[in-house]
Formats: sequence, structure tokens, C-alpha cells
Amino acid sequence: MRIMIVTDQYPPMVGGVPTVTHGLAHDFAERGHQVWVVAPSQGARDVRRLEQKVRVYRFSSFDWPTYEGLRIPFIPFIPIRNLLKRSDPHIIHIHSPVVLGNIAQMLAGGLRKPVIATNHYMPINMSRSLTADPLFSTHSVISRIRTWCIFVTAASISRLLRPLR
Repeated sequence: MRIMIVTDQYPPMVGGVPTVTHGLAHDFAERGHQVWVVAPSQGARDVRRLEQKVRVYRFSSFDWPTYEGLRIPFIPFIPIRNLLKRSDPHIIHIHSPVVLGNIAQMLAGGLRKPVIATNHYMPINMSRSLTADPLFSTHSVISRIRTWCIFVTAASISRLLRPLR
């Protein structure tokens, strides 16, 4: 299967989303799937490389001013469209409802590609990085994700809420 993973957070960034997306990409590749990862670069240049069996495409980006460590790409609409056409993925798996996830979702519809989204964001974390504009409220973002996708998955927060032993 050809799988494209789209994320705004990928190593070397540290955190839950980069860890999950990196692990997922490499697990799929080890199982024999063709995997492309679309993520922001760490600077002003596009970078593409093969990391073990995973093709990683990073698009030029800048620091998000209100969320330390997060990089926002410069709207690579045409390069992502070209990559989608060349790679012809069977499925697009979005892990962030920010820039790259929105671009991939818009392009997927026109190319008739199914989209799966995984929601990693808890409302308290999203409120730090988004404005008070209702268009970007947690409920609005999650509702839009739900309408684009054939499936939406989410991490179980029950594990996060259990006391550590």
C-alpha cells in the first residue's frame, strides 16, 4: 500500500506527535508499505531525503510565534499537489489540522484520495497556539476534520488521566 503521512510536527522536533508519526511511518515501511512523510523543514529550504525506507519531504518553514518549537511551512500548495500526483498514495493520513494537513485535505478531494485523520490535540493545548477566532476554535477545527475524512482516530486520554503508579 502507498501511504502518505502529513504532519506539522516531525523529528527532530520532540513530543508526542513527532514520536507517533515517526514510529508509524517506519513501522509501515518495515511492513513493506511505501511511505511518504510530508512535514515542515527546519529552515527556509525544501529538503527531501530517504530515511531508512521512508521518503521524507520537508517544506520551507518559519517559527510559529506563539508555539515554541513549532514550524509553519510557507503554503507549499503546488509542490504538495505534484508530490501527490507522483506518489499516487492509496491513503493520506493527516496528523495535524494546521497548514500541511489542510493543504493535503483540500488536494485529496480533487484527486479522489481518501483521508484519515488522527487527532492528537487536547483542547487545552490548542488554545495556547490558536486565536480566539471562532473559525479556529477547538470545536470548529475538530468538526472540520471530521467532515473531510473517511475515519478519524484519537489517542485515548484515559491513559493520560490515570494516576501514575
